[in-house]
Amino acid sequence: MMSKLSEEELERGVITASAGNHAQGVALAAQRLGCTAIIVMPETTPCIKKQAVERLGGTIDPHGQSFDEARLYALERAEKENLVFIPPYDDREIVVGQGTVALEIAKQAAKDDDLHAIFVPIGGGGLVSGIAVYMRALFPDVKIIGVEPSGACGMALSFQKRERVELEYTDTYADGVAVALVGEVTYDLCKQLVDGVVVVEDKDIAEAIRDVYFEKRSILEFSGALALAGAKAYRNYGSQAESVRGKNLVAVASGANLDFPKLVDVVDMAGPGCEEEAVLATKLPEQLGSFKRFCELVRPLNISELKYRYDSSKEKALIQYSVTYHAQAELDAMLERLRAAQLETVNVSDQNLFLRHLKYLVGGGQSKVENELLCWVKLPDGPGAFLKLLNALDSRWNVTLAHFKSKGSVEGNVLVGIQASEPEKRVFRDLTKSIGYPCKFYPKHESLEFLIG
Repeated sequence: MMSKLSEEELERGVITASAGNHAQGVALAAQRLGCTAIIVMPETTPCIKKQAVERLGGTIDPHGQSFDEARLYALERAEKENLVFIPPYDDREIVVGQGTVALEIAKQAAKDDDLHAIFVPIGGGGLVSGIAVYMRALFPDVKIIGVEPSGACGMALSFQKRERVELEYTDTYADGVAVALVGEVTYDLCKQLVDGVVVVEDKDIAEAIRDVYFEKRSILEFSGALALAGAKAYRNYGSQAESVRGKNLVAVASGANLDFPKLVDVVDMAGPGCEEEAVLATKLPEQLGSFKRFCELVRPLNISELKYRYDSSKEKALIQYSVTYHAQAELDAMLERLRAAQLETVNVSDQNLFLRHLKYLVGGGQSKVENELLCWVKLPDGPGAFLKLLNALDSRWNVTLAHFKSKGSVEGNVLVGIQASEPEKRVFRDLTKSIGYPCKFYPKHESLEFLIG
């Protein structure tokens, strides 16, 4: 697209919004064409991505807590300053450019290869729709499958509703694909050409990063490992494993811009990798010798982490722990021993909320709190950010639970429990939004009741 700009347009300069690869592409193109490039990036963008843009000569203008806020601001600046706006995905020429990845795949996939499907990460939809356009001409029988994280699954919901759906909240765990509303052009192309969308959890993405590291000694970013996580989920779904046996699945690894402090997220979510790891919680009678008995029942499995605190006011204590094992049968046998001893146990290995927050909450004990709502609030990582939230809440709502863990990035998520009625959800959401802190409520399902009362 930029190669087609006139001399007059190049003289004016270009502007775009991006939280990922598009930013670097525009900066590089501007450098080669000899024009200025302003890249509006969310304030939450990892430092490594900003540094890459600056090395290519782009001027970064950080704005907003999300990609969508950055995009609107970039459009405003383009209008005010007579700059040429380069769309990050919702433009046919951009789609064609991003789709050239399909040509690279085609060069590596000979005609006689049994290529079953290509898995592509979805943010705004430019990459997946571009690849689909090319592949329908080159390999029409190959499936094109998009992949999204559960916290930013706009295309999957749009497919479900048969129209574009704008998300109220986007989780930035995989920041490169955290887009609230997929493109109009890209949605129309995906409707026609994409076979489906796989939605994966954060733990699946972390495990994909770990797998690539073990196999290739390379480290992908979260959105870069998204397609591989989707391919693994697709392969393991129901009878799918047998139908794809012996066939080739391609996963587009779209980026490796991972800030070093974020590696802790990978370890927390994916576990050690040499063995399988299960994250569990067990209710234990507060009786002399019961803790020792519990440890005996867990053997011969190794406890890799354990959190327990005696509470004299309770009949039962909640123990949170992780165990490593080699075969599923070993874990099943241990769980059966606990059941036989009448020790209630839940497996929370696949619950993002627990892995990110609840596993750290061992103080205060369990208690039944009436009208308790759990809310995940996105806030900047810095002095005074949480206090700003508490000041906004004032005395209207009682805070019943809180957890925040800094990961060294410019944004974090705090889990907050508040005493509020169901109708007050909208009031709370509007209030947090007014101070720039989007939020998402969690239903208190059976596992949550077990963990926090």
